[in-house]
Amino acid sequence: MATLPDELRALPLFAQMDAQAFAHLMRLTVNKRLARNEVLCSKGEAAHSLYVLLEGQLRVFEIGPDGREVGLNYLLPPTVFGELAVIDDSPRSAHVVAVTPARVAAVPKGALMQVMRESPEAALAMVRHLAAMVRRMTSKQNLLALPSVQQRVCAVLLDLAQKQPQAPWLVPSPPPQKELAMMVKASRETVSRVLNRLMHEGLLRKEGRRLWLPEPAALQDMTQHEP
Repeated sequence: MATLPDELRALPLFAQMDAQAFAHLMRLTVNKRLARNEVLCSKGEAAHSLYVLLEGQLRVFEIGPDGREVGLNYLLPPTVFGELAVIDDSPRSAHVVAVTPARVAAVPKGALMQVMRESPEAALAMVRHLAAMVRRMTSKQNLLALPSVQQRVCAVLLDLAQKQPQAPWLVPSPPPQKELAMMVKASRETVSRVLNRLMHEGLLRKEGRRLWLPEPAALQDMTQHEP
């Protein structure tokens, strides 16, 4: 396993930091391990850290008026999150819980803000990180605008897959059906039917916990046409 500094240094947000500033930040960063279903943070809490998901899978959600979970996001490593509450000094805007055993780096708010104040390169890296986040949010909204569940499931599978010049593409850590259903705003039963249909048609293959996409071009075409 790589050391914590090595893992974070490889991320764009930290790659351009001055070596001294980065070393100072890492001395204060905490490596946290989460058990399955353990809560990392809750909506309304004060934000003391920016988080980096290094291993495992996390679910971001709210609780609706009827008491049911409303899925907002599904995080796979390596992912930086929790940055908005750190920057604008607001409470956490959602709950975050571990779907699987996970490992998270907690980067202290005070130290991070000091580095950005003193380093134009670090501040620019954060601006670029936030711009990329906005682009991902726009892409997610476009996904949810697709009219059918099948189109949305195909789009999510393509987004999660490791892109290769040739097929098949691999989805190494697919979300459980419950999480996938939250991501596409559909029932678990409907998502299960869609996945079974894709497997029956040879467009999806399951091997253990991994999923293979034998014909990604065909899945891409399906995102453009309602079944």
